[in-house]
Amino acid sequence: MTSLVDALYEFSNALLVPVIASLFVLVLYSLLEIGGSLREWSERRRVRNAWQVHQRELVARSVSFDTSENAKAVYPGLVAVFVKRTLADGGLPIFAEKHAHDVEIESSARLARLSLLIRVGPMLGLMGTLIPLGPALIGLTESNLTGMAEDLVVAFSTTVLGLLVGGVAYAIWLARRQWYAQDLADMDFLLQTLSLKEPPTGFAHSTGET
Repeated sequence: MTSLVDALYEFSNALLVPVIASLFVLVLYSLLEIGGSLREWSERRRVRNAWQVHQRELVARSVSFDTSENAKAVYPGLVAVFVKRTLADGGLPIFAEKHAHDVEIESSARLARLSLLIRVGPMLGLMGTLIPLGPALIGLTESNLTGMAEDLVVAFSTTVLGLLVGGVAYAIWLARRQWYAQDLADMDFLLQTLSLKEPPTGFAHSTGET
């Protein structure tokens, strides 16, 4: 039994270095996600009003996609990916629906990666907290206060890093979930425009066109 306990102790201590290294990797990845999210937020904010106006223009002119360079600049986020792929296949409805589903799956995958960070970050932080407590308790029994203090510093630091990763990932996940939900609604709108043959009655007049 003593041999099993010793083996378990040594095995858990051996995990400390991989846990700390993994936490640093997750922190770096979280920083990259923050930068990407800020860039995406800025781009969406820039085109928000122009995209709302452009939607009404599409309906007024009974067209599905505007291929002009100015129009391409107003498609936000995943909508731009959807439009690009659909136009590459000739704008056919069957391909448009396929690309819409593909983009929806890709958005789910992006959110899944963030969900992984939300869960794994605190889990690694907890592991990094518990593993050094064994040596710290041994140091306490041997009156090795310096070694115990060092182990506790590692324990508390890994906790902070794990919670940081989880908190950052959760905040980004909330923002992107809303963005992607709006993108999917906009793609559904574009799919609906494929069936338009003429503007709805009174719509051209309401937009100021004759």
